[in-house]
Formats: sequence, C-alpha cells, structure tokens
Amino acid sequence: MSSGAMHALYLVPETNYGEIPAAPAFDLVRQTGVTIGLSKDTLQSAELRPDRQITSIRHGTRRIGGDINFELSYGSQDALLEAVLCGTWTGNVLKAGVARKSFTALRHFSDLTDVPYWTYLGVEMNTLQLTMGANAIVKGTFGTIGQDQPLSTAAEPTGATLGVATEAQVMDSFTGAMSIAGKQLALTTEITLSLTNGMDTRFVIGSDKTLRPTLKRSTLTGQVTAYFESGELVNEFIREGDVSLTFTVSDPEGNQYQFSLPKIKFTGGQPDVTGEDDIMLTMPFTAQYDKTLDSQISITRIPKAPELTSYSFALDGSSNGATVTGTAPTQTVTVANKSTTPTTTLTISAKPPGASLGAPAIKTAPAAATATATISGGKLVVTNKAAGTTTIVLTDGAGHDTTLNYTITA
Repeated sequence: MSSGAMHALYLVPETNYGEIPAAPAFDLVRQTGVTIGLSKDTLQSAELRPDRQITSIRHGTRRIGGDINFELSYGSQDALLEAVLCGTWTGNVLKAGVARKSFTALRHFSDLTDVPYWTYLGVEMNTLQLTMGANAIVKGTFGTIGQDQPLSTAAEPTGATLGVATEAQVMDSFTGAMSIAGKQLALTTEITLSLTNGMDTRFVIGSDKTLRPTLKRSTLTGQVTAYFESGELVNEFIREGDVSLTFTVSDPEGNQYQFSLPKIKFTGGQPDVTGEDDIMLTMPFTAQYDKTLDSQISITRIPKAPELTSYSFALDGSSNGATVTGTAPTQTVTVANKSTTPTTTLTISAKPPGASLGAPAIKTAPAAATATATISGGKLVVTNKAAGTTTIVLTDGAGHDTTLNYTITA
C-alpha cells in the first residue's frame, strides 16, 4: 500500500512542447498535495441489439489536469510563478506577460515496487490560487493542464537527475503588511488572489492528444476581508474608483515577496450582519492593466540582507594627509597632524555587499574623551584630539567585528 508521505513531484522545463528533454535535470517541487493525472472521454456505441447489450466502449481524447498544492517559501515556487504569469523574472521582479513555459512532470511513488515513476508531458500552469490569512501559513494551488501520460516505468527517464528541495522556511502572515491606495490596513483578516490563463484543450481528427492549449486573457481577481471599521473601502466600490493594492509576506529569516496590484476595482462590498459577532467586510476586486507597470501585477523578491563578515574602508577624499593601509577585517588610518583637531571621513563598504552596517564603538583611545566616531550615510567620521592610536570596532551584534586603528602621529 502506497503512502502519500513517500510521494515526490519533480518538474523539468521542456524545450519542445510535449517532449521530455534529453538528460533531464528535474527539480523537486515542495508541495502539500498533488492531483495531476490523465483523464479520457468515454465513447459508447449507440448500436442496438436484440439482447440489449452494449457492443463497444472506446476511450476518447486524452488530457492532463490536476492541482499542485503548496505552502509559499522563498525561491521554492519561482519557476512556477513565472510559468503561471507567462512572464520572466527580471532581476527580482516578475510581471505578467506572454512567454509560455511547459514542463515534464515526474511523480515518484517510492514505496511502489513495480512501476514507481509516472511521467506527464506538456504540463503548463493554467491557474493560481493564493491565500494569506490571519494566524496561518501562506498557501496556494497551481492548476495544471497538459498533453499526455506515457506508461509508468520502473526507473526514472533515461539520463535523468533528481534534485533536492530548497530549505527556506514557509511564509506566514505574522510579519506581512498590506496597503490599499497607499494606506496601511491593520485589521485585514484574509487576502486571496485568483489568476487564470483560460487555457483549454484543442483536438483535431487523426490524434487523441491535444494540440498545445489555447492561451486566453490573464484574468486576476481576488478578495479582501477585514473587520468593519470604516466605510472608506465601500465608498471606493460605490464611486467605482481605481485603487492600488500592495501586500508583503515574509519568512522568519527576513526573506520577502511583495505583491503589487497598482490598479484594482472593487466589484462588491457590503457589511452583512448575521448575528452579534464582529461585522466582517468582504471586498471582491478585479485587477486591471496598469500602463506604468505594463502589467496588472508584479511580484518582487526581497532577499534577506546577507550576513556581515567584515567592513573595508577607503578615504573619502584627502583629509589631514591621512593614509589607509591594511586589509579588512583590520585596517589602519594614519594622520600626520596633531596641531588641530583632525577629522577623517572614510567610505565604508560592507562585505558581502548589502550587509547591514553595524555601530562604531571606541575601544581604546590615547586619553579620555579625545576621540569620536559616528556613521552617517554609509561613511565613518572619526575625530581625535590627541596623538596616539584609537581603536574603533564596528560590530553588527553577531560577532562579525571589524577593527580600525586610527593613529595620529606627533
């Protein structure tokens, strides 16, 4: 008896629609349930017999369909989001477009002993359902459409390699944010998105397999549910106004996705009362094309800041004849002047780039209250009133310290 706990789903992009690539490198899909499968029409003979029996039953056209259920995690569903939007990630931004992508899907029932590998060809992402609710993991479903399923096999396709899952933690609603028309909404309980590409099978005489399905308009709808505290959203529905919707979801590591719908129109909204409980306001909407964005939606990946390893310093111009020597994590600034109060400005570069700057701390100084160090605009400004060496330590609070020895010579 096969167990769902022993099941895996793999996908590989197809070069030619409905054809498994040579030496395919499959990616393991993180999922909570899969219903992809083959279905056929049934054709029954209408021939009449005196014994009342059915003469013949035939199988009709073949089609692949079903769902991939998932919990959103950073980087894990990027290829499928790209496919369902028919877009392409440009840097960390994805918008809806017209670039179609199909996959060969491989299901592995590892506890089957005869034919554990099941292959599906020409699989495309036709729909997306995404739900962010209070006190919940962000969940979604990709609805698929495909061409065919060959016979199940005892081994994976020839030359195939099977990847491993990403390790990012799932995203939740605890650290997310939402705004409509630029205003934060604090009492939202649920946001849902529903995207459909309108793909449908196309059959012709001479084949029981579909041509590549038609691609219709990208239709994006959704719904905002919130505690009823103001009539402002309902007024937007009444006046038929266009508003923007932006919401962000995060994981515990700080990775984020930001969903931006710059032009939505509410298609309903009424505060129904069904009892003595809190009144909930449900606002369905439809997204429209935005000329500035050139899409009705964008998804932006916001990776967590990289972990700081060290800083490096460079002179910001020439100040007091100062020189910088050494390499991170320990460098030395030498200033050959003590007749005035030398101030040296240094440009800070975090390693790796993008890491957060820590706070400077005076570790030792030649005399009490003779040195100051401040950070402003990514620059370190050091002032020392006495000859000697001041040791300045920059730290991010996680043990990644960088030492700068600031020396004034007599």
